[in-house]
Amino acid sequence: MKRYLNTKIIIPFITLMLGVIWVYFGITQFGFWKGTSPGSGFFPAIVGVLISLLSISTLYYGFSEKLAEYNKTSFYPVIGMLIAIAFAFMFGFFPSLFLFVLLWLKIVESKSLSKCAVIAATNTAALYCIFSLWLSVPFPIGLAVEMMWGY
Repeated sequence: MKRYLNTKIIIPFITLMLGVIWVYFGITQFGFWKGTSPGSGFFPAIVGVLISLLSISTLYYGFSEKLAEYNKTSFYPVIGMLIAIAFAFMFGFFPSLFLFVLLWLKIVESKSLSKCAVIAATNTAALYCIFSLWLSVPFPIGLAVEMMWGY
């Protein structure tokens, strides 16, 4: 039984279920096709089909491969993202993004601080310009900023 309880099986199974859910909601709830053009459920349904197919493929190979082995560094991305999400909740998305990229490059990739700062600032500025200014996508500003500015 231990053979089947590993991440090479569990994670593709979860993504398969998510893909099926996206297809279901994309077709039944959001409307896959409306008149002569795609409806709001078109993109989620297509992405759900692709995720489901890739998950089935990954599941197939997951049963034939040896068990995954993990060391301490395997959990760095998960820990980093959890910290970034918590920081984004408190201080906003863009400061969190800047610090995440800066610290990731400095701690994990061992780059110089000046390179890390330039890359993090460029990355954050580019994403801010593209999504906030040009596309008007709303991003969370964080609890601390809301309290400071009285939102």
